[in-house]
Amino acid sequence: MSGTQSRRRWMETEWRRQALQRFEEVTEVPLLVLALTMIPVLVVPLFVDVSAAVDGSLVAASWFIWATFAAEYAIRLTLSTERLRFVRRNLLDLIIVALPLLRPLRVVRSVRAARFLRLARVLPFLGEAVRLAHRVFARHHLHYVLVLSTALVVGSAAVMLGIEEDQGGSITSFGDAMWWAITTVTTVGYGDTFPVTPAGRGVAAFLMLMGVALFGIITANVAAFFVESAEERSSDAEYAELNEKLDRVLERLGSLEILLAEPETGHSRGG
Repeated sequence: MSGTQSRRRWMETEWRRQALQRFEEVTEVPLLVLALTMIPVLVVPLFVDVSAAVDGSLVAASWFIWATFAAEYAIRLTLSTERLRFVRRNLLDLIIVALPLLRPLRVVRSVRAARFLRLARVLPFLGEAVRLAHRVFARHHLHYVLVLSTALVVGSAAVMLGIEEDQGGSITSFGDAMWWAITTVTTVGYGDTFPVTPAGRGVAAFLMLMGVALFGIITANVAAFFVESAEERSSDAEYAELNEKLDRVLERLGSLEILLAEPETGHSRGG
């Protein structure tokens, strides 16, 4: 029976470990979006005069996002097999959950202190966004695409500025060149900035083709992400079915051990 209990304990630990991993993989993209959303929700009211209705909506949105992070942290903590180690390794998540409980707008009366504490709430979400973005990009090999895209946009803008700066066109500063590069690589093309020289048009054609290629890579990775998620759900169903069958086998083995032990006990008593 001790072997059966040890096996069940191992199976429970393995199930919780895999459940935690699957949960983190499923929630990393939504949490990244929420973390990025939380930054303007907290910052905008500090620097922009908004109406009472808008301020109330932002406050409600901030509490909704906080509640989502708190629920996600609680679920991960529950699934963790080593909770103390989990807390130590996820201090940033704990700060995100604990810091709003200070209710800075009520705890302190100084407007400057309240603003400082509200800005302090932004930093954990910013750090969480960076961490989640790194996980998402690294997991789906998008960090190379991000680095390549940044280098391509900045490099094309610098080359374009060198070609077009003194040609009487619409690109006269690095800001204009960056705006042109961003609208071109994303295939938006507003048309407010454009090259007028043959060399500049050649750079533009190159950037257009690279933009199409980069978006193709991103689209392929997004499609692979959904296919991978579907395969993981299928594997999870097969794993759960296998665990259920194994539990039934272990129960029958336990019953068989009891039946085999009873005749020996009866024989010893009769003797």
